[in-house]
Order: sequence, then C-alpha cells, then structure tokens
Amino acid sequence: MDTPFILRTMASRKLLHPGSPARIVRQLNALRRWGFGLYGEMRSTAARDPDRIAVVDEDRQITYAELDLRVRRLANALRAEHGVRAGDRVGLLCNNSAGMVEAMLALIALGAQAVLVNTGLGNTQLEAVAHDQSLTLLVHDDDLLGMLAAAPCTCPGWRCRRPRG
Repeated sequence: MDTPFILRTMASRKLLHPGSPARIVRQLNALRRWGFGLYGEMRSTAARDPDRIAVVDEDRQITYAELDLRVRRLANALRAEHGVRAGDRVGLLCNNSAGMVEAMLALIALGAQAVLVNTGLGNTQLEAVAHDQSLTLLVHDDDLLGMLAAAPCTCPGWRCRRPRG
C-alpha cells in the first residue's frame, strides 16, 4: 500500500480538512461507490463542496451540484430514450463545452464507453470512425448537425442525440 499517495489523494480531496460530518460521509460514500475515476471524483466533490464551480465554458459556469444533477438526468435520458447500457460505445461529436463534459460523465455513469470524435473529420472519415469504433449512438452539438447530414452512417443502431436540452 502506498501511504504517501493515499495521504496526498485524501488531502487533495479535502478529506483531511475539517468539514461537515454529513458532507464528509456523503463524499466518502461517493468515492466508495464510484471509485477514484472521473465520475467518482465529480460525485465526491459534489457531495463535499456542491457550490464550488466545476466547469466553465464560453456560455456558463456550472457548480458541482448542478453538474451532478445534469449528468444524472442525461444518463437517465440516454438509458430510457436510447437504450444506452454498460459496454456500449457512444461517440461524442462535440465542441469543447460544458455539454461535452456532461455527456462524457453521463456515459461513464452508465458504464458506457465515450469515444471522442474529432469535429474536423470529413464525411467519409466520420463514417469510417463510426464503423470502426462500433458506435451505437452519436451525441453531437447542434452546430455539427450539417456534418452528420452530409455523412449518413450505415452502422447498425446509429442514432444521434444533442447533449443540450
């Protein structure tokens, strides 16, 4: 066991600083359930420091509490409306934005694999990536819809969904 690593990790997550016992318990429970990956870290910080800014993009700032709520809602929608489940490979054709972060975290929450798709691909390349990566769904930004219309994919189960409501 690497004690210095564990202590540094606990310090960076504010576990060694005094805080509300209820928040610390929620934070530890989130880490226990989700682990030290991206989704576990987000859930842990949302439990410990919900009003802290999590993501900033050109349009908005989102706190950890807001991010947590939006991610869980999107994960539920992806499961209910598109049947996304653990092991599915889902493409993200998104610009760098809070929406992309939300979509990636929602996929991780479902146990799906997020495949980041280059927004600069040509029509043929986009279809080749979708086929080679066995994508079952493509989440995309509205402004990239024209790119999809020009490259209709023939992959089984190919569907598209916008990450922002």
